[in-house]
Amino acid sequence: MAGEEGILEHVELGGLRPRAEALEILARAGVSVVLAQDQGTAIPAKIYESVGLGIPTMVLTEHGSATAAAGRRLGAAVHPSEDLEGMARSLEAAWLDEWDGSVPSGVAVDYAELAGQAEKILLAACERRDSVSTMTEP
Repeated sequence: MAGEEGILEHVELGGLRPRAEALEILARAGVSVVLAQDQGTAIPAKIYESVGLGIPTMVLTEHGSATAAAGRRLGAAVHPSEDLEGMARSLEAAWLDEWDGSVPSGVAVDYAELAGQAEKILLAACERRDSVSTMTEP
């Protein structure tokens, strides 16, 4: 497809790589494109890895998906796959160094931080459930 569009000289396809090597390649990237169409409630770890490395990250997914919400929260550019103009603007901003890939202040990217946040949410939900069940018992 890149060849058909005349941009093959700007695209590097590396195939499957071991995780450590893939992260090294990602760390050198000028932009990360996360393909996350039709994933519904799944959020690819690639988003956190790319954003955590400070790489401008563009996520292709549906507007109402969990991936779209996570991408926006993390400061990634989020576009549905048919938004070619939006994708072009995002790529141009990365190319011109107008998009620095920084994470909004106070947003967790680290897995340990995210796990801590998830634990707090789950504990609060359990406490609410327990308080409701004790209120309904005779």
